[in-house]
Amino acid sequence: RAYELDSSDVERYGAIFDAFLEFGNHEEAYRFAMELVPKVADWALLYKYGVRLCLYAIERGLEVFKSRVLFFDEKLCELEPEWPNVRGYALRLAVAKRHEECEEVLGRYIEAHPAEVEAYLTRADCRCEVEAFELVEQDYDIVGGLLQVETPENEAQRFDLSLRRGELCRLKKDTESALSWFSKALSVTEDSTLQAQAYFERGRCYLSSGNVKGLLDEFKRAYECDNTKQLNCLKIAEAQASHDNFELAMLVCGVVEARKEAAEYARKMLQEDAGNERAAYRVINYLIEIEQYEDAKQVALQIVEKRTPMLWAFEWLLATVYERLGQPDDVIRQYERVISLCRNDASLTLSDSHLSALYRLGRDLVLKGRSAEAKPYLEEAVEHGVKEVDCFVLLCKVLVSEGTEQSNAEANRVCGAGLVLFADDEGLLALRDATRANGRYHQEQH
Repeated sequence: RAYELDSSDVERYGAIFDAFLEFGNHEEAYRFAMELVPKVADWALLYKYGVRLCLYAIERGLEVFKSRVLFFDEKLCELEPEWPNVRGYALRLAVAKRHEECEEVLGRYIEAHPAEVEAYLTRADCRCEVEAFELVEQDYDIVGGLLQVETPENEAQRFDLSLRRGELCRLKKDTESALSWFSKALSVTEDSTLQAQAYFERGRCYLSSGNVKGLLDEFKRAYECDNTKQLNCLKIAEAQASHDNFELAMLVCGVVEARKEAAEYARKMLQEDAGNERAAYRVINYLIEIEQYEDAKQVALQIVEKRTPMLWAFEWLLATVYERLGQPDDVIRQYERVISLCRNDASLTLSDSHLSALYRLGRDLVLKGRSAEAKPYLEEAVEHGVKEVDCFVLLCKVLVSEGTEQSNAEANRVCGAGLVLFADDEGLLALRDATRANGRYHQEQH
């Protein structure tokens, strides 16, 4: 209606045109644009509408518009040879595999604007498509010269150039040089989002060279700098899974905290190899992390039934599952099994896992009001130097609660032993002061 009231307002043409595009009526938009020809003297504006119309249509799979967009692009560049118009035309020529025409369009623009950094980078992108790597390097060298004077304004461009040089080296399978350029990109900027991109590209380099540890370390750094990089990493994982490399896919998901996806890939590993203990262990862990406790329990029980060499580890995972499910009696039973398995295996006896299981069993017995049963487990763990300060604290409290002069003296001794391992721990210091006060009380009573 606005158009009918005043058809001389060009902005209203754009509003109607946009509306046709928004609702997917491309043919009506095209017809409307053609109707404007006798009414509007601004041909460049019409060609811009034409370009937008075609791009909108192409995004929605209407192939017929691919030829029309190049016509509008060419006409628009003739009328307004500005960089955004030239760049769009050149890139769409490259997509259409018309590389010679793309080279000519960019060459003419660069000849007229020899200081336009983006023009050289765009030409380099198009040359990469045909693997003209030497010409790409020439463009990068020219850009490097243009950016030789470092300023805050060109920081992003300098970062981009280092990143592009690294990518070029990676395409040429020169991993060492690629890593060097990506490291240089990191040194150019303190922007965490940009740094995340550099770390991600370093990870891709390690992927190409088969260095799994390097890949995981760099992806983890990328995710820590910018958690949106998780999506990029998940695409890499998906690509690996498509080649049945479920283990690497799982590891990638793990370092970027995509636990649900990691659990799924671990399941697929287990489906391929039912005896894969490592896959089973990771499946259960990931299921616990995403709070799918019943599923975790079922997988753990299936593995426990097979009496695998790592049986103690799966019994421990079951204890964790029962703890999350709020089944304390089952938790106690599981830790008793873990301790029994550790005592019957010389390689596990008095190991950190064994001592930690002793502490956890003692802790859960105390929580059930069975302090007398808990005491020997806690004493054994403390005697052999368990690396958990809470075990010392808990044993001290159990001893103090007995209320005798002898148990108080023993609690004081345990506090002292704990402070040797965990200096300045506030809980132990408070208990030591309490046991000393109790000691003075007992002496006075005596």
